[in-house]
This record gives sequence, C-alpha cells and structure tokens, in this order.
Amino acid sequence: MSHMKTDTKIKRTILVFVILLVGVGLAWFSFFSPKAQERHINKEITKASYCEVASDCQMVAQSQCPFGCYVHVNKNEATRIGELLESYESNCQYMCIEFKGVDCINNSCQLIK
Repeated sequence: MSHMKTDTKIKRTILVFVILLVGVGLAWFSFFSPKAQERHINKEITKASYCEVASDCQMVAQSQCPFGCYVHVNKNEATRIGELLESYESNCQYMCIEFKGVDCINNSCQLIK
C-alpha cells in the first residue's frame, strides 16, 4: 500500500510541475511575443503624448514601423519612449511623406497634415 501512495504522490507532483511549466511558458509568450510588445509600446506612446502646448511635443522616431511615420510624445517622456522603440525589432518599412508640424490638440501631440 505504501508503494502505491508514493507513486500517486510522485505522479501528482509531476502533473503540478508540468501544469506550472506550461503556464509559465504561456505567460512568457503572451508578454514577450512581438504583438504583445507592440501593444505595450503603443499604449506607452499614447500615455506619453500628453501636452498643453505644441512645444511640449518632441519627435522620438521617424518611419518607425509599425508605430507610424512620425512618433511625437511629451519631451519629458522622449528618452523613455525612444528606448522602448529602439528595443523593438521591426521587420517592416514605411515610405513617409513630410509633415507640416506638430500641434497639441485636445492635450495630445498630433501631426499637422
């Protein structure tokens, strides 16, 4: 009887370990996958594009696919967002037209087209 209880405990331990391993793998993939990283960076760009006047806005990227032709954020956030953009490995390119400038519209840095 004791031998059967030991086998059952070992099987349960292995099962729990496998379930945890699969869960960690799925969590890692969902956080570090390119799409998850892209969503995270887009969210950070949106949060960092606050402004009160146009001079609050600073360009941090030009033709940074898939984040747009010109990425402008608050100048206080420029270094942080620039580092996030540099950390993203892009496999696409944009052909961007020149823009007329940037303005602060509804407290958000926006391109003037």
